[in-house]
Amino acid sequence: MFDQNINYLTSINSVYDYSFSIENETLDAGFTENKFKQLKIDFVKIFNSGSVSTNPNVYGLYCIIIKDGKTLKFKILRSEAKFINLFLGEIVLSSVNFNPQYSIDFYAFDRNLKLINV
Repeated sequence: MFDQNINYLTSINSVYDYSFSIENETLDAGFTENKFKQLKIDFVKIFNSGSVSTNPNVYGLYCIIIKDGKTLKFKILRSEAKFINLFLGEIVLSSVNFNPQYSIDFYAFDRNLKLINV
């Protein structure tokens, strides 16, 4: 899993599986200079590593991403594991704010879609 900063042109020319929408943007002369963030998650690698790979009861993973108070939720089944590309929106740069820009939680679930410990 890795994230990267991208420019506006790259962000609009990329294909995303999931995305936070661009909101409250001001289309001014410097708009194309704004920086955006995309996140890539390799679910094949996640399903093949650690306790997730050794637990036969793990049917899939429930992913929750929180950014700026907004939540994005989705499920990935073990049988449909793939590389996911997510658009996280504009990066708000501040010299005094060193808080994380987003958080990610993964929860494993079984065939009955009940959460399980791994």
